[in-house]
Amino acid sequence: MKGRIKTHLFTLPRWFALAFFGPSALIGSLLAGGTLAELNTWLGFIAVAFLMAAGHSQNT
Repeated sequence: MKGRIKTHLFTLPRWFALAFFGPSALIGSLLAGGTLAELNTWLGFIAVAFLMAAGHSQNT
């Protein structure tokens, strides 16, 4: 069970792709009128990161 959890958290999500998804989320927040100092910007970034990871994990 531990092995499966580690696989789904570290191997399958392909975290290297966050370099492409993350800036898109931050730029989108800035274009919508937000700033990098707002909590909502970073909550959105975290949400995008987890959605990206879940999508990649389910795709494999």
